[in-house]
Amino acid sequence: MKTGPDSKQSLLFCLYFLCHACCVPSKDTADSCQWLWINSNNLTVNCISKGLRAVPQGIPVQACSIQLGVNRISHVTRSDFPHYAFNTLKLNLSHNRIGKIADGAFGSFPNLEQLDLSDNRIRTLRDDSFRGLLKLKELHLGQNVISEVPLFHDLLSIQALWLQSNRLIQIPAVKFMASLKVLSLASNKIVSVDSGSFQGCGSLAELHMQQNLISRVAGEGFDGLFQLKVLNLSCNMLETIPPEAFRAFASQETDLVLHDNPWQCNCNMYKLKRSAPASLAQRIRCHTGPLAGHYLSTVNQEQLTCKESLQVAHVVTVTVPAGRG
Repeated sequence: MKTGPDSKQSLLFCLYFLCHACCVPSKDTADSCQWLWINSNNLTVNCISKGLRAVPQGIPVQACSIQLGVNRISHVTRSDFPHYAFNTLKLNLSHNRIGKIADGAFGSFPNLEQLDLSDNRIRTLRDDSFRGLLKLKELHLGQNVISEVPLFHDLLSIQALWLQSNRLIQIPAVKFMASLKVLSLASNKIVSVDSGSFQGCGSLAELHMQQNLISRVAGEGFDGLFQLKVLNLSCNMLETIPPEAFRAFASQETDLVLHDNPWQCNCNMYKLKRSAPASLAQRIRCHTGPLAGHYLSTVNQEQLTCKESLQVAHVVTVTVPAGRG
């Protein structure tokens, strides 16, 4: 049977249409997610582990909780979300592939209280990454590759900030976060606690700084932390610490975690032994030298000595021949 030109064109058109329909991927939508109504005013949109490559379209503005964890989402912009979602209090984007957050990406959520961005690939944060989140209370940024944190201008209500397991080399700008109660900086590369690092953080109750490279704590490093209940400095590089570093919370029951540091029980520890409370001395275990293995609380002050360096004077003898004096 012969086919005319029209038949060939029709066949080509059909093949093109089928190929286009099969090969062009459809956009992710919220249709594959679970919509859970807890009550008439509380909707949770559960899109966890749905293989999503982008924030799905069609998320209802009524959602109180949006769960987008364990997917393959790589970027976040404001246009990805509903225009204004006043009901949304929780947004979970953990365990994705997000490397960058656009300015004002979460501006659609003026009442957001919890934001989880942990376990992603975020390297940098911009000044306006969290613009408009005036009511945010919890921000999870752990398990990323963040090396620097900008000022959090709008996070006036923040109570818990999680930055563990990143690449920070210094304490981020958390000054004057008056509502902050929990701060985790564990498992980074921070080398020191400088004076005034936590200025204006008078509500801070838990400070986790274990597993860093901290070798120096300034005497005013923890000034103003009158409400501190937990301070974890374990697994660092501390050899000594000035006793005045703990004066802000010396009169209260603060849980000090100081183990696994290379404490040097020598003359540099004398002042701490003399003035520190017994509860602090019981947490410091000498690391090297003749007192290795002993706790500072069991060591006498007379034992905290340093070896005196022997100075050798070089004497030069000059012989002057007779008759030339």
